[in-house]
Amino acid sequence: MKKKILYILPDYSYATLNSLSIFNRPDKFEIKVVAPYNINLLSNSILKKNKAIRRRINDWQTYSFPGIKIITNNPFKLIQSLWQYYKKYKFLNLTSILKRNLELQVIKKIDFAKYDILFSFDGCSLVYQKAAKEKGLVTIMESRGNHIDIISEINGKINECYGTHLPVKDDPGETWFNKLRTEVDFSDIIVTYSEFQRKQFQERLKTSQQMVLKIPILSKFTFRPVAKKYSDGFTFIFVGNQAISKGLNLIKTIWYKRINEIPDNISLSIIGNISSENAEFEKTKRIKYLGYFSPEKLKKYFSNNDLVLIHPSFYESYGMIIPEALSYCIPVITNQYCGASELIIHEKYGLVYDNPFNTNKLEEMIISVVQNSSVARAFSENIANSFDPSIVENQRNEEMGKLIQSIKTKLK
Repeated sequence: MKKKILYILPDYSYATLNSLSIFNRPDKFEIKVVAPYNINLLSNSILKKNKAIRRRINDWQTYSFPGIKIITNNPFKLIQSLWQYYKKYKFLNLTSILKRNLELQVIKKIDFAKYDILFSFDGCSLVYQKAAKEKGLVTIMESRGNHIDIISEINGKINECYGTHLPVKDDPGETWFNKLRTEVDFSDIIVTYSEFQRKQFQERLKTSQQMVLKIPILSKFTFRPVAKKYSDGFTFIFVGNQAISKGLNLIKTIWYKRINEIPDNISLSIIGNISSENAEFEKTKRIKYLGYFSPEKLKKYFSNNDLVLIHPSFYESYGMIIPEALSYCIPVITNQYCGASELIIHEKYGLVYDNPFNTNKLEEMIISVVQNSSVARAFSENIANSFDPSIVENQRNEEMGKLIQSIKTKLK
């Protein structure tokens, strides 16, 4: 008998769609996707010409399979709800407003008694989990981020070190922290992406009946085993946003401090929706802001340039840019608080330092590559010759099997 799944989809992003493939077994599962809007309507509208929407449509068509139905508001009701939420929650962005619609409106259309399994994502799970538990459903939550207590702890250290005001759990009014923590308590099974992230949740489970699995996300980029040359200089790159937790300021501080030791044929490029008031001045220091790159543009840039990725994030559940860089034999400098750092064999595919607050080590690693570009070339050759992307796929398939078996056990 087929098991019926409610798959709560806060958006149609690559990360949230990725796990649909776990249940691509029409003989065993019947899936209903619960979403703030119907992506199929956009597929047949003029909005599909928008690049961002086109990307969402393509991802949906890649990961969905025949028979999936979408539960959502009708377009008129959605627009009406969005306007009401916008007036009430003007401080929220569109993604957050869509989540509110998902939590407050779309849920009214669901009879939980008709289902066996709830699959949801952190940040918009709690109201669905409570209703699911009342009807005896198995609750699975995929956490796209680190455990909220870890985030709070690291935010506190960042505030102490850099004078910032990132939210921590002791801040008054931080109900968001309690919501995320309670979502974990209501989850029978928690899906994570890396060992770094998995351990955080494993250590904080409320009961021994809960379990945590690590199911890594597959890179969109196909592995190309072509080593870089680094014969005439190279470019360090940062890919991300300017949130303090991403660590861009660390790179720039090191760059300015050691600029006189960096040869003219080595530069720093910053990719993402990042701006700088000093961009013109920074050009004189060989720092370039390249703006946002689509996946297609990023692939081309990775393919055509000699690069070294610096990814100094203070915390990252995975960090898709790391496997994407490895796909093009680009060496990586990162730390152990980035989940995908587990793909980097230290001093073979790149350099990995112990924790993000060890900025002296980050500086030492950057300068070691500056002083000897043959190190970068050796790393790139090692990636081309011995990195095996199938390891991630095999691990993913193994853990997916464990998830299916765990569901069967809990449904008995």
